[in-house]
Amino acid sequence: MLKPGNIWAVIDTPNRLWYYDSHTSLLPFYYWLPDDIAYDYASFSKRYEFNELPDSVPKDLVKLSRWGRGVSYHELELTMGPIESLDIISNLSDFGIYGKCQYIYELLASKGLNRKYEKILKKIMPNINPAFTKPYLNLMIRKN
Repeated sequence: MLKPGNIWAVIDTPNRLWYYDSHTSLLPFYYWLPDDIAYDYASFSKRYEFNELPDSVPKDLVKLSRWGRGVSYHELELTMGPIESLDIISNLSDFGIYGKCQYIYELLASKGLNRKYEKILKKIMPNINPAFTKPYLNLMIRKN
């Protein structure tokens, strides 16, 4: 629905390519599951209320989606065109979203699993903007 030249902001949106859901379920590999299995898996979450999705048949997948299932570059590609052609004009991660603590964050993260996983994603997707290798999508896209 955007006109060419307009900007779309994606802010603090969980990346479905990420291995751990630190936003909604607090479970590993949650984003990778089909909705019906994720619905059942939610009962293992340590997050109060989320782990009590109703045990209904049919499953209340609308309620599940309202809690959030994350987004990957795939959805953006389907709605805006080939991912390589998207004009990403800003990636919040490039500006030190952790403020004055950015140096300490980078130092600690450089040895952690998250940094290693980011490198794996970059290797798998070398032509895709690094914004899509972070646990959360924080970017601005200008529509061509």
